[in-house]
Amino acid sequence: MLKELLTGITDLAQKAAKVDRHIHITKLDGKKEYLLTMQDGGGKVTHEARLPDHPPRRHALHSVSEIGGMVEHFHNENPETLIVAWIGREQVTIVIDDDGFRENKIVCPQTYTPEFSLLTEMREQEYTQKELVRLLRVDMATAETESSAELLRVARVINTKVFQTGHGVIEKTRASLGKDIEAEVRSDAGDIPDEVKFRINVYDDPALQTIYSVTCRVEIDPQAGTFFLLPVAKELQLFEQQEKQRIRELLQDVNCPVFLGEPVHVPS
Repeated sequence: MLKELLTGITDLAQKAAKVDRHIHITKLDGKKEYLLTMQDGGGKVTHEARLPDHPPRRHALHSVSEIGGMVEHFHNENPETLIVAWIGREQVTIVIDDDGFRENKIVCPQTYTPEFSLLTEMREQEYTQKELVRLLRVDMATAETESSAELLRVARVINTKVFQTGHGVIEKTRASLGKDIEAEVRSDAGDIPDEVKFRINVYDDPALQTIYSVTCRVEIDPQAGTFFLLPVAKELQLFEQQEKQRIRELLQDVNCPVFLGEPVHVPS
């Protein structure tokens, strides 16, 4: 079926181009491949290419630790094939036939841990007291540190009040609402910390278990009685870059070249 389709396509291409060239497609004995040969008007071969007669491979691995074995498998299957690894933003892509049509590939998705995903979204989030307690007690429980445990203890008993004052002082827990009215957020358990740290992994991959300490600034909107946890600028980006370098180190003994970037001309 594939042979007939390719033959039809090449016939149409020759008629459209009106060139004196001939294309031959031959099934290779004992192989799951076709040989495409292009000849000029004198019968001289000007181009050859091997075409598979099976669907392109689309393998997906669960850990970068499996990449070396998969690359070795395909080298054993065809020692002459050129395999190239690309470490991209969202996945590692192994192009099995980089010197061919680049349609066979292995992917190893790099999925953020739930905690790292939450941290990447925190700059856009505003938390009520109830939401802040849930965030610290449930969503970020596995990332707990001494400072996050202290913030949780304080957050449980935070209260907000509006009161009359003649002072114009604006502090961390206080914001001016007018000449004579201010709002205050305080906790009976102690001072609200200026910052909090979390201990997290970047990727949900058993081969990538480096733990990073992420710092978040604690900001408060006293008028609304809400809270913000703001990760230090570029810290998350730096940790992700370090993990990419860690992946490259893990692949240094793999029998193929490894690059940081994305492959092109690889069918999805």
